[in-house]
Amino acid sequence: MNNRFARRALKTLPGLLLLAGLMAGCGKKKSTEPDTQSALIGKWEATKETVYITETFSIPLTPADTALFRTVVVEFKTDNTFDFKMDTTANEQGTWKIEGSTLTLNFEDGSVITGPYTVSGDLATLDTNLSIVIPPPFGTGLAQSKRIIFEFTRIRG
Repeated sequence: MNNRFARRALKTLPGLLLLAGLMAGCGKKKSTEPDTQSALIGKWEATKETVYITETFSIPLTPADTALFRTVVVEFKTDNTFDFKMDTTANEQGTWKIEGSTLTLNFEDGSVITGPYTVSGDLATLDTNLSIVIPPPFGTGLAQSKRIIFEFTRIRG
């Protein structure tokens, strides 16, 4: 019985070693892309804001829509702080953190912007809900929570 077991083990051993070698080669490859936290470091300007009036109706705003579009520049720093500038009226600071695919901005005044984000080269997006005033005919003129997807372009130089 021991001889039969030994012969069977010797016959299957090369197959098991081949399988183990193949499985070891299937591990994750080391990424040549920077991690998303370091990819976010730098200055970013909002180039498009898609405001969802309802779940299925949205309005894309670009800098050409000067009456509604707000110029937003965010600088993410290596110490997990940020500077946030909107138009010429707001200049705020705070801290930022990443958990999985969620970016959270904690402003010094206690307000928070959070949501899923992506970074791909010099383009980034942030999908969040904000309390905004939407004038008639699309809104009530009162502050309402709306989904907004911000698209940012990295500012070089």
